[in-house]
Amino acid sequence: MPSTIYQRIGPHHLAHMRAVADGLEVRHCARIYLGIEDLREAEAAHNELTARLRLAARQAGERHYRLIGIRIREKARQAPALAERPTLAEFIDARELDGWSETEQLEMYEAEFPPTPGTTAALETLQRRERSRQRVVEILRRLELDGSMTVIPRPSDEVHAWLPDHLARRLLQAGYLTIGSLAERIRQGGLWYAGIAAVGKAKAGQIRHQIEAILPGSTTRVTPFDPTESTGVMLATLPSSPGELVSGNAYRIDNLGAIDSDVRALQAWVRAAANSDATRKSYEREARRFLLWLQIERGGRQLIDCKLDDALAYRAFLAFIPEGWISRVKASPGTIGWTPFKGQISAASQAQAMTIVGAWFDWLVNAEYLRGNPWRLIKKAGQVRAEDTRALDTKAITDHAMGEIGAFIDRQEPSPARARARFILSFLSSTGLRSAELLAASVGNIRAEPEGVFLRVTGKREKVRDVLLVDQAVRALDDYLHTRGLEGVEHAPADAPLLSSLEDGMKPVGYQTLYKTTRRWLERAVMFSDLSQAEKSRLAGASAHWLRHTFGTRAVALGTPFDVVQAQLGHVSINTTMSLYSRAPLSRRATELRKAWASTSQDA
Repeated sequence: MPSTIYQRIGPHHLAHMRAVADGLEVRHCARIYLGIEDLREAEAAHNELTARLRLAARQAGERHYRLIGIRIREKARQAPALAERPTLAEFIDARELDGWSETEQLEMYEAEFPPTPGTTAALETLQRRERSRQRVVEILRRLELDGSMTVIPRPSDEVHAWLPDHLARRLLQAGYLTIGSLAERIRQGGLWYAGIAAVGKAKAGQIRHQIEAILPGSTTRVTPFDPTESTGVMLATLPSSPGELVSGNAYRIDNLGAIDSDVRALQAWVRAAANSDATRKSYEREARRFLLWLQIERGGRQLIDCKLDDALAYRAFLAFIPEGWISRVKASPGTIGWTPFKGQISAASQAQAMTIVGAWFDWLVNAEYLRGNPWRLIKKAGQVRAEDTRALDTKAITDHAMGEIGAFIDRQEPSPARARARFILSFLSSTGLRSAELLAASVGNIRAEPEGVFLRVTGKREKVRDVLLVDQAVRALDDYLHTRGLEGVEHAPADAPLLSSLEDGMKPVGYQTLYKTTRRWLERAVMFSDLSQAEKSRLAGASAHWLRHTFGTRAVALGTPFDVVQAQLGHVSINTTMSLYSRAPLSRRATELRKAWASTSQDA
């Protein structure tokens, strides 16, 4: 049984001891006041708390310190037959009570072998028990008032101060340093325990109960979003057809017809501006968030009323999203538990959100739905701020981390799933393909030219480009095709998808499959790697798209000209390439400067 020694004693521990003195079962009290479900762990925690509190009471000069931790009150039960009762002397010897007072020895004996109910002896026993219970309550009260033994838990307290040593070590390894940070993550919901070693769903529930016992109310999420309210439904779930009208002021747009609400204006913009499902989802998500923010934080303001101060306030809101707007609970928009955000967002994501909302306003101004666009006054400042931090906010995976991830995949039992994961890791990181481009590609899109092997893909804005497959990419694809029962690239069927389902090597998969399976493999690989805790934390959200960034960063770091990287990745502007992968020359510069300073130090 692992140690459950507590570094500190809090009010919930004293409440546990009072309840035990009142006659409740130790396991029941531990579940209510300590958040411990397991019987053995409850008994161990109770015994250790008892020992510590008895020592503290003894040092404080309390005569009856030995009564702490004993069930003094008992529910009515049938008295054992006289033949089954040991003598008082036998009981004292069996329980090792030689050092106890005669009164305490008798109380312990009668607690386990009560006299026959209704007799004078039984009445005297009940009176003695009540006096003992009151003594325990008074001792605990004095210890609590003294303050030297007990402290009030605070969110900033470290986890090892309140949780068992074996559990605290796992939490620290997972990046949870304080009980407040752990409570906040639990409050957000979702699989918050995924990164904690040897903790599954059942154990996670016990941890939640323990934290709730230590910091009451800290793990309960309070949300401002009530799906029963009409505004919540209107903004969380967009109308699915033009006939579903939402009340609001009507504006006449000559070239589009009547747009009679902000939500309908959003629908019209998405239909006109989004050229792919991914873009549509991104536009709708950011615009819905902004409309919901206007409803809740700005008193139901409409788009036509938005001014510069609203744009500035929303930028500040994105920089530090309030707790009530964040949850990892899986819930559909408009239902209990749903929130617009799953966590704080990066500077790059903040800039993207403002860019999307600003583009929406631009479109609405051109459509004569709005008179002006306040985002134009702050967009540049927001973008510059994001670009200044982007070099340090990269989503690229380092060479060392890629080695750890690859080694983890190779250690797993051979299976179609492992083969697919190995292919995704190697192919995307050596080609820079977007997820949608990989999903749509087939063997027939590959052709050999004098310059090398190329894959023709259709990227954003329906732009066709040829992506070079370096030797590593060709080998990865050959190996993957063979595991699917197909011949290599040169002889496989032209309609064979580059990425297939596990059951059928000729059946393609969708975006959700690629996203979820890649996330799952990367999470597990990072969790069980020897990477530093800081690196594990940075890679917590790694996905297939990170492999595209990994390619770009590595290519630039190796000296590949920006225009070549731009062409391979399919960026419209070279400025995009340069801003995204500025970390690569930054790393190269640091390496060269260290070399120069090292040689200078040696010469000196």
